[in-house]
Amino acid sequence: MKNIALICCCIILFFGCHQNSANPSAPWTELTITSEAQTEIIIYADNDTATVKIYDSGAFSFFAQPKKHKIDTLKVIFNPGERLEIFRLARDIVATPPKSIHHCTDFVGDLDIKIYYGEECTQTIEYSGVCNWNILSDKTQALHDMLKGKMKKVFLGENDAGRSHVGN
Repeated sequence: MKNIALICCCIILFFGCHQNSANPSAPWTELTITSEAQTEIIIYADNDTATVKIYDSGAFSFFAQPKKHKIDTLKVIFNPGERLEIFRLARDIVATPPKSIHHCTDFVGDLDIKIYYGEECTQTIEYSGVCNWNILSDKTQALHDMLKGKMKKVFLGENDAGRSHVGN
């Protein structure tokens, strides 16, 4: 009798976990997209207001470090359908990462995506030196277009001035 109860518990756990992982809108809580190490977009699953932080450390200089790091913060509204689509694109980019055929310096073409599922689970991908992260794949381009549509004046890595001529 104990064995039957144990088997039933295992079956319930297996199907419960399997059903949850198959859900395309799994219970994510927060999504953070960082572009070019200077624009951080934080989208919450249950809140229509996203926070955008733009970091500016001043001009590059070999001689002195900037005295102040400036952080601009703005709020952007995403409706539930937009939040779900951004999550799906981000999840697909993390799950099946596109490969870059272009190579740049480590300072051009940075993209970090972090998906939080509560406090105990995170999915992450980090791209560095891929020139234009927004043209890596159809999904990165769609993600970029959705974000850019809401933040027209925010730099998200649109130029490819740092692209090298190696492998291009």
